[in-house]
Amino acid sequence: MTEHMYGYMRLALLRNTAGEVEERIGRFGAEIGGHVRVFAEPLPPIDALWALVVGADRFFGGQLMPAIGTVAGRQGTDIRILLDAGRRGVIPVAWRALLLELRRSGGSVIVPGPEHLDGLSVSRSSLLQQLSSLRPDVRVLYLPGSEGGMPPTELISALVGEFRVKAFATAVEVSLLKACWYLSRAGLSYLAEDVESVLRELVGSRVSTQPLDVLDEIRIRLLRTARALVLDIHESENHTAEPVSDVVRQRCSRWSRRDSATGGTLTWCELSLGDRGTIQLAGSGAWRRRTAVSPVGGGAGP
Repeated sequence: MTEHMYGYMRLALLRNTAGEVEERIGRFGAEIGGHVRVFAEPLPPIDALWALVVGADRFFGGQLMPAIGTVAGRQGTDIRILLDAGRRGVIPVAWRALLLELRRSGGSVIVPGPEHLDGLSVSRSSLLQQLSSLRPDVRVLYLPGSEGGMPPTELISALVGEFRVKAFATAVEVSLLKACWYLSRAGLSYLAEDVESVLRELVGSRVSTQPLDVLDEIRIRLLRTARALVLDIHESENHTAEPVSDVVRQRCSRWSRRDSATGGTLTWCELSLGDRGTIQLAGSGAWRRRTAVSPVGGGAGP
């Protein structure tokens, strides 16, 4: 009997077109011996609206996002909370339809990458446990290579989001807005507080109040590995000799700062997706480990 095969993808997380990803899922399914029926999760309305805002910001040369941040600050509106609230009421209709099929017939589910299983009301690990309990023949397969996903190794990363800011005026607020949106889309909102603290420290320390100064151009890239979120921050000016701040040391499990091969400074900060006090990979080069903190009032362990 031919194995039942399904595909599942969240349109909000795709960097290629839905048609291209669906074709890749179909080819992969054919290679392992089956016809694939693909379930595509629609873009939540709040994400569609925010994508228009981001597009308009690019069209107007980056002038719109600072204005939104300023107005939100004056009104006391937390945009991160607003975006999250807009997603909480969204029912993952495609996922529910897929579960019905799996309960009825079992089979394999091909997913572009692990991040497509995040943000579906429960953690990914809980989700995988639920799938395995449906039927013994249910399994999840990730696409080889990557379409926003990654093979199960921490050494390979997937891009969550990337943006640039000038280190002037509302650079911090713009950075937080954009990072918040990318984290929310990727189902990583629970890391927003840590990311916000790190960006406030790293971007805020570069903000100049003098328009005539030579301003840092800062490129911020959010990368996801199997076990961590990495903030890859490139600054056009040289700050390599400056030590990494205490805030970054406290929030991040590993970090490094070095000269960039293209000029300027490259700072890497890693936030664990799981246990914040442990490191799964051995550090190398300039990486440092965060020291575990004992509970208040606790003595030495056994």
